[in-house]
Amino acid sequence: MEQHSSTFSYGDEKSFDVDVIDLAVDEFKFSTCPTVFVDIESECGLMYNSDRVSYSTAKRKRPNSIFLTTFITDNFTDMCFYPYDWIKVSSLYRNNTNIGKKQNFKSKPGLSLLGGWTSKRKRIFKNLKKYSDRVAIAYYPRQSGDWDEIHAFNGDFYIDPLIPQLDSPEFRKQCINNNRLFTQTDIQNKKGIVHSYNIPNKLYSCSEIHFVAETEDDIQLKEDGLSYGFYVTEKTVKSVLTKRPWVLFGCEKFLNNMKTLGFETFGDVIDESYDSEPDTDVRATLAAESFADFVKQDKKTRKLALQKIENRLIRNKKHMQDLHHWTLPAAKMIKELA
Repeated sequence: MEQHSSTFSYGDEKSFDVDVIDLAVDEFKFSTCPTVFVDIESECGLMYNSDRVSYSTAKRKRPNSIFLTTFITDNFTDMCFYPYDWIKVSSLYRNNTNIGKKQNFKSKPGLSLLGGWTSKRKRIFKNLKKYSDRVAIAYYPRQSGDWDEIHAFNGDFYIDPLIPQLDSPEFRKQCINNNRLFTQTDIQNKKGIVHSYNIPNKLYSCSEIHFVAETEDDIQLKEDGLSYGFYVTEKTVKSVLTKRPWVLFGCEKFLNNMKTLGFETFGDVIDESYDSEPDTDVRATLAAESFADFVKQDKKTRKLALQKIENRLIRNKKHMQDLHHWTLPAAKMIKELA
């Protein structure tokens, strides 16, 4: 699993001992064969949606099975936390020594790639837009054909002029159409490697701090009582690998979960009190205000803060890239299953 972590679940790891099934795309029939369900997009977590695969359905068809999930839960002993996107992106960039090195391009202290429209990101966008002289923001409606294709622009489309200059040309060509964003298609000639895994080094390394708006599935998972939330994606790993501090907006106590997993946060230089706010809308506003407070500081103050946390950023990157650490619990469960 460690050696092939960049392609795991995409069809080359067939054996006579274990079936590997991606719950997001694969159909499967009843079998007593030992089965590993790779739950990349919290398919089981969102079992109340009609287009998702429920835990009970999967278990009925494959009674001898375990689930590798991208969210944390204690509800099921046959589920193992497997941060798929973290592992995949870390694997892709483990030999790239340029990621995170400071780039000498014109930039702003803050970077906020909010991605496609959601109600919480809209709230964040409106708060950060007031500081556009200090924050490079990208905020798109999603592309036609995605789940919110009827969403109107309504003034919510905004791209800082610096971003197209520093972003990956291939990404902008393939993922942006009529000012709408869709990143979940495979990069050409790279099966299973979607454009959202790409790290445009110029763009990420010019800024001093990132605002990370994690997927809102984690919020729903927690609010519906299905798990602790904390559904993780590639959004967080990009900041970690480029050694940039963050304001991380996700479910309540997202940062606390990061600490539990061994990461160090930056509460001595960034106000992280937003993380314990139970109301999601209020938490979004507080997170945006915390980010604004950091970038509004003078350059000397920000520089001293970044120097103070430099070693933490290095340790976080090393921890994220420790593929053995992240794959070992799942590997143990699979070995016991087989």
